[in-house]
Amino acid sequence: MSLKYEPQDIQSRIIRAVPAVITGFYDKPDNASSLIRVALLDTETTGLDTSAAEIIELGYMIVEVSAETGQFFDVLKRFNQLQEPSAPLSQDIIDVTGLSDADLAGQSIDWEQVESDLQSVSIIVAHNAGFDRKMLERYSAVSAGKLWGCSVNDVDWKSMGSKNRSQEWLVYSIAGAYYSAHRALDDVSALGLLLSRKIPGTEEYIFKQLLARAQEDLCILKATDSRFEEKDQLKAAGYRWNAGERVWCKEVLASDLEARRDELKSELMIAAPSCNPRIGRVPALHRYSVRAGSQ
Repeated sequence: MSLKYEPQDIQSRIIRAVPAVITGFYDKPDNASSLIRVALLDTETTGLDTSAAEIIELGYMIVEVSAETGQFFDVLKRFNQLQEPSAPLSQDIIDVTGLSDADLAGQSIDWEQVESDLQSVSIIVAHNAGFDRKMLERYSAVSAGKLWGCSVNDVDWKSMGSKNRSQEWLVYSIAGAYYSAHRALDDVSALGLLLSRKIPGTEEYIFKQLLARAQEDLCILKATDSRFEEKDQLKAAGYRWNAGERVWCKEVLASDLEARRDELKSELMIAAPSCNPRIGRVPALHRYSVRAGSQ
């Protein structure tokens, strides 16, 4: 059986490995100002339940960043430590992380060092911060007083041509790189490479957009008292079921709500004309925390 196309007709691109160790991103100009410290952070855990799972690996990289442009400069600290859990790992976690019970035996994270390091940063960023923040706050108080950003939700990847928001895919499609996922510091290095890039076709750094969005309050639109038969229209309008409050909800940034208030109200009333609309508000400092659920 012969091919119906010529191999040379297939488009190709060069994909490079994320460096094993990143010590810096761009040269810092002598007149650099408005510099902040940013912690890029990842946890590996014994499961997905943030109220019960245990951290088995913590990795982060503290980077000096321009608050004005979002440009990354020097890496000030790289940290990676393991933690022995209270029970043997499941086979699923062993398969995902590559860690074994033997790797973790006798290991413990230096939480005093972690708190000292993170105290110096202006913002902590994770890919899926709603998971990592909830996990970290069970171990350390320093996280609760910090602004958090999420590289899943606080960047408009769709406008960059990517509907898939998995970190591996974004690193490949935006940064042209690959890496071994699901080890904490490897994930962090890949995240740094991704966020240090410019938005395709522009001169604006991706992190500038993330930083601006992370500093905004989050508004929760609630379709209170909606009927069961309206669920499909609500889902189509971007609402998600909140099992805890038993209500359909949609999250929008405070600035989006102000700019699109009439449009969003009309959208909701078309999807669920029987509902009693409510709006909750989550302060920027509480986003991705367990405290966000109480707003």
